[in-house]
Amino acid sequence: MYNFLQLGQWDLIGNSTLIVLTNRRSPVKVLRNQEKGTLTLRPSSEAEAAVLREIQTSVPLGEKLHYEGRGGASPNDPVSERMRISFALNGGKFDLLATTDEDEHPVRWTRDAIYFSGGGLTLLGHQEIDGLPVLDFTIAHCKLCNKPIISMGECEWKTCNACKDVCNHEYERGMVHGGSAGIMAVGEFCAKCGRGKPEPEGARKKSQIENELLVQRELGVHVLYANLPLGMGPTDLVQAKRFARRLERARKRNQSADGGKRSSA
Repeated sequence: MYNFLQLGQWDLIGNSTLIVLTNRRSPVKVLRNQEKGTLTLRPSSEAEAAVLREIQTSVPLGEKLHYEGRGGASPNDPVSERMRISFALNGGKFDLLATTDEDEHPVRWTRDAIYFSGGGLTLLGHQEIDGLPVLDFTIAHCKLCNKPIISMGECEWKTCNACKDVCNHEYERGMVHGGSAGIMAVGEFCAKCGRGKPEPEGARKKSQIENELLVQRELGVHVLYANLPLGMGPTDLVQAKRFARRLERARKRNQSADGGKRSSA
């Protein structure tokens, strides 16, 4: 695993692996600049540079590497089956793959932003640094000011944070996700830019199962768990937990009664 230097505003988001056409795996630096809205791929050797040159010479500036799906979604998968996101390239595939536990989150983060933007990776520019190609990509552009954007919250609504800051919010109630809402919840969000309405100070944070029950009750969405018996949802889980608590209380009462009988004897 490489030790990468963080440069200025750049934040290292993972030592990821590129797999291009020949399935040759070459680690590269993936750097994120939230302010500029760019993801930069920077090689550390000539072997890695060859992979990036293939993209540089075959993808025109402004063109998009279209998202082709994901694989290895479970964090318990072995390294070879961890989260990977695929893009079309010259009739083949360009994959971004998590190769370590530390890489898993940034690759998922990138996948989520790409998925909710409905697109892929757009090549913004390239340059040579120390004789090696460095490629700049973005995920989407703000629909109001055309700024490149890369975070999930910005990409889902095609609105950058600066434009959200000056938006004349029009809130409506419905399904929300991400951040404190977790996988899903019911909340208020701006119908124009997507920004959530701030919670009142001191408001209690709901558990995930409370949020899922609200989704079912208020929005009529039937929630099912993939890792539980078929057809089981949050209502069933709450009932199962209540039943388990009643059994545990009954067991403790029986133990106490048995202990009293032995003492009397």
